[in-house]
Amino acid sequence: MSGATGTLFDIPKTLARRIDPESSKIAAEKIIQEGILSGHELIIIDTLKQSGESMTTHEIAKISIPKITNEQVHKRMKGLEVKGEIKRGIIRECTLSGNLMTEWSIL
Repeated sequence: MSGATGTLFDIPKTLARRIDPESSKIAAEKIIQEGILSGHELIIIDTLKQSGESMTTHEIAKISIPKITNEQVHKRMKGLEVKGEIKRGIIRECTLSGNLMTEWSIL
């Protein structure tokens, strides 16, 4: 398959942004090296960081790169919350599903 630029298994290699302090970059690298977060967790964190907004699981799944499903996002949110990576926000109407859903944001 020529012309492909990525695969399903391409995982973001950074959790820190260029503008983050050096200490955040070091901590992010440690998380990746120690395998503390799964591939899907890394995608969720990266998506929330890149958006800069709080989002529902449907909204995260829609813009995630590489693509993951709402189910894949949903089942990892509690674990990310327990690990202190994300936090629960308000319950609001999801812009995609129209259902009342929890909004999530990066810590």
